[in-house]
Amino acid sequence: MTPRPCPACGGTREAELVEQSRDAVSGVLYRLHRCGSCGVVFAEPRDPVAAPAAPSPAGAAVLDRVGTPGKLLILGTAPILAAAARGRGGAVVEAPGGDLEAFLKSRSAKEFDAVVLAGALESSPEPRGLLEGLKSVIKRGGLLTVTLPNAARPSLFPRSDEDRPPRVFTRWDARALRALLESEDFSVLSAETPGPSVRWLCDELFRGWLAPAAEAAARRALFGPDASGTLDQLYAGGAAEASRAAPDGLKGFLADAERRRRLADFTRSAFRAVAWPAGLLLAAFYRLRRRDSGERLYALARYDA
Repeated sequence: MTPRPCPACGGTREAELVEQSRDAVSGVLYRLHRCGSCGVVFAEPRDPVAAPAAPSPAGAAVLDRVGTPGKLLILGTAPILAAAARGRGGAVVEAPGGDLEAFLKSRSAKEFDAVVLAGALESSPEPRGLLEGLKSVIKRGGLLTVTLPNAARPSLFPRSDEDRPPRVFTRWDARALRALLESEDFSVLSAETPGPSVRWLCDELFRGWLAPAAEAAARRALFGPDASGTLDQLYAGGAAEASRAAPDGLKGFLADAERRRRLADFTRSAFRAVAWPAGLLLAAFYRLRRRDSGERLYALARYDA
């Protein structure tokens, strides 16, 4: 299948197929291509779907980049950022998901002094269309902050489902993001990729190494050696009632989804403390090897048109 023109630059040069990923919920097979012109990795098909986006970790540090705007629009799910902005006395409008282009059309012209894209750009099948709608609501001279995963970050393990289509349709590095913003009449003031942080590297080790091993052991203990799927899927499907491989007390204790989440969070925190020295060594290695290897990309731009 020949991909459509690149959603970032509109280029039609031959795109390299770099990865294939099948969505576990819909069963759709997504092919990820790297644009031969701008280098952005984009998914095909890229039709809009109602997939929940992961909350962005963006917080008060993002506000430090835009100062104290009069009226702030946050596109994407960023509860920490929204709370911090309201704590500073700002007027905040949130659009956490759904049809963001339709939302932008419903707003008044030149309504906002600043806009933050927190996990919204990479989740949009057509990022240029999203920026076109955004330009109608941001004032001339208004500031735009974009925060998203850095495509140039270290890849210790395969990407998680939260970083694949249909939750994420495009992957950006600083060069590609700068090119997109400048093509849409934004002056890029900065594009930073701080890190990678020790905490993130420890969490990656947990996600790629300890968590799969622990879940596999729990699955065998609770549901037997032939069980397949995640614990959430098995409990939702009623496999716990059919299984007699584990004590009822343990099975019942883990049947509650919130209790499983808290246990996973506790285990992750404990592992982070143990793995901190390894994380320090990895962080030093990647920072010396590549200056753009931080886990997230932050860009600040001014709308000049």
